Amino acid sequence: MTRYLIRRLLLTIPVILGVATLVFALIHLVPGDPAQAMLGETAPQADVLKLRHALGLDQPLLTQYRTFMTGLLRGDLGTSFRYNVPVTTQIREKLPNTATLALAAMCFAILFAIPLGILAAVFRGTFIDHAAMTLGAAYYVETSGAERDNYNWVPESSRRARGFAVWAALRSLGRDGLAVLVDRLCATASMLAKGFEEVDEVEVVNDVVFTQVMFRLSSDERTAELGRRLLADGTCVVTPAIWAGRTVQRCAVSNWSTSEADVAATVAAVRRVVAAL
Repeated sequence: MTRYLIRRLLLTIPVILGVATLVFALIHLVPGDPAQAMLGETAPQADVLKLRHALGLDQPLLTQYRTFMTGLLRGDLGTSFRYNVPVTTQIREKLPNTATLALAAMCFAILFAIPLGILAAVFRGTFIDHAAMTLGAAYYVETSGAERDNYNWVPESSRRARGFAVWAALRSLGRDGLAVLVDRLCATASMLAKGFEEVDEVEVVNDVVFTQVMFRLSSDERTAELGRRLLADGTCVVTPAIWAGRTVQRCAVSNWSTSEADVAATVAAVRRVVAAL
């Protein structure tokens, strides 16, 4: 047992080195200049170059990597590009809250996730398995369980995959840039809702405060047919849902490149399909 534990501990060394190397590579692969982000987009180029020199960002990549790894071995994680304070200080300040969340998550997993996983394995292929292992919400239109619900099989259903996308967006855009992006998406969704409301028979049923617009026609049958024809049209993607007991179609603005022209094309497609029903 002792030899096994020693061997496992030794194996963690290349794993830690590999993770550290991956983190270093990702930091340099993601678009954006940390010095420019710290000083702001309007900062003079001379100030940016001076800060890059102070941070060592003007050194060759191998030199930066050597500095990074030697600092890591000494417990020196460097200075935060965003807050200009030692990273270890930030970790020390945030660690109690992080530990609390981790403990709560562990308790939740022990009390709920592990028993549900056991039940899903014992009753494989049954309603219990389906309920324990898939997403679900009152407004989702789901299959009976025999068919495959595609939304359970995409990266967006993985917290790890979604976490990487969020990290990459924050790393590239910064907090202020991401806020501008979200505000623009919300404004585009509001524009889309306003356009839908100008189409005869179309009713927007939700208060559009974020990026999702839910709309319907005068009956569940016509609303369902509207969704099928819009998908066949190919201009936009809508998904069916249940809202307050009624069938609706959902259209979400989730792409940074969605423009006013895209909104106009989507509204025109809805108007065209409704006129043909």
